Amino acid sequence: LLYRPEYAEHQGIFTAMMAVGTLVYMIAVLGNGATSARAFKAQAILMGAVVLATFTASAILIPHYGLGGAVSAIAIGLSVHIAGLVLILTRLLRKHENTAILPMLSIESA
Repeated sequence: LLYRPEYAEHQGIFTAMMAVGTLVYMIAVLGNGATSARAFKAQAILMGAVVLATFTASAILIPHYGLGGAVSAIAIGLSVHIAGLVLILTRLLRKHENTAILPMLSIESA
């Protein structure tokens, strides 16, 4: 309905893009957690790493694999983003592991 017949040649690429797109939802959840924890500096550094990983993967994969390489490069960049956010959140949780998430849920007596 929305695409012309030329797009049918790349049906597999569209499917792969949809699959890779699911990583964006994971990044949204993890990124909101990192932002809520005010980990702005760590996120800025992470974004630099994501750009570098995506750029490098694109430079290597796209000339050899075309559109499939582009999808792979995006997947690599998003995977770096997820791994970095998991690392940021894990470090924050370990830093505050003895702190109650909500004061009213604290097991310790007041």
